[in-house]
Amino acid sequence: MPKYTLYKYEISPEESDGDEVVYHGDEYVKDGFSIWGLIFGFWWLLVNYLWVPAIIFFAISIPGAYLDVTPVIIIVNLIERLYCGIYGNELRSANLIKRGYTEIETVEASSKKQAANLIENKI
Repeated sequence: MPKYTLYKYEISPEESDGDEVVYHGDEYVKDGFSIWGLIFGFWWLLVNYLWVPAIIFFAISIPGAYLDVTPVIIIVNLIERLYCGIYGNELRSANLIKRGYTEIETVEASSKKQAANLIENKI
């Protein structure tokens, strides 16, 4: 069964006008392979705010498109999609932490919805 990790964005007491830390912005990230990263590649990177890998893949694909070298475009696209599928969720987790999210908990669940229910019952 896959594992899902919950990340929440922490708002400090000064920002929330209260006495305690407030969390908002739940993000669940599945450990392991990303089927959406494999299918959508470059666009998946953009949707998940992974700017640096998106720019790198875009920059690599420009010469092949400019020179109209179809085999190069196909190979670069295949590599990009495999990379997004294999390492996409790791990149996404690292990016969330870099953007100020806190890792709350990891649970084994068959879907994101089940992971949310399991974590809500624990917390």
